[in-house]
Parts: sequence; C-alpha cells; structure tokens
Amino acid sequence: MGDKIDNDDPYWPWGFYNAEYMPWAKENRAANTVESQSSAIRMWISEHLDVRLKLAGIKSSDVSKYINSSDNVGLSQRKFRLASVSSFLSLAKSRGYCKGNVAEKLRVNMKKLTTMQKEKKLNIRNLI
Repeated sequence: MGDKIDNDDPYWPWGFYNAEYMPWAKENRAANTVESQSSAIRMWISEHLDVRLKLAGIKSSDVSKYINSSDNVGLSQRKFRLASVSSFLSLAKSRGYCKGNVAEKLRVNMKKLTTMQKEKKLNIRNLI
C-alpha cells in the first residue's frame, strides 16, 4: 500500500474521500455545497485525524476533537463541520467501509464555547 494520504484505497479516509466521496458529492450535491463540505472534511482528515486509521477504526473522539477544537469558530460553523463529517461517514457506512457513523450521535460541546461563539451574528441591515 502506498502513501496513506494520497491513495485511492477507499478503506482509508483520503482514499475514500478521493475515490468515493468526491465523485458521489459532485453527482448528488450543489457545487457550493460540495466545495464547503469538502473543505470541512479535508480539514478534519488533514489536521485532526490520525492518518494511520482506516475508516473502520475511527472513533467518536476523533470527530469530537475536530468539532470541539479550541479554534475561534462559532456554534454554527461547528455544527456545519459535524454535519459534513457525518455525511462523509454516513456514505462510508452505506458503502460498507465502516460499521457505523460514529458522528451521528455527537453534539457540539457548548461548555467549550464563549458567549460570543454561542450567539448568532445578526446583520442589522437585513432586519430594517
């Protein structure tokens, strides 16, 4: 097996992303959705996931540390990250590359967010 990061073996996260997820997403999602969700998934795989893990070895803690990381993003972005990764893992489950979607029961840990991160930003101009 070659480099785990740059391969097309769908049992590995990058392989599944390249060989299965992206072709499926381009066929079944709007272009903007593909771009934004794939960006979130790429960040998760490249910055928060141990590349030595196959899809079947991913645990809920591997997803949780991404969605609840200490970066300065708000609640809605964290929920979007979770939805993106959950969609990715759901497809992997449906195609038989992992037994379950470990992200489907996760939630954003609100205790780790500041008050500002919890509040929605309103555009006052749109309310007038």
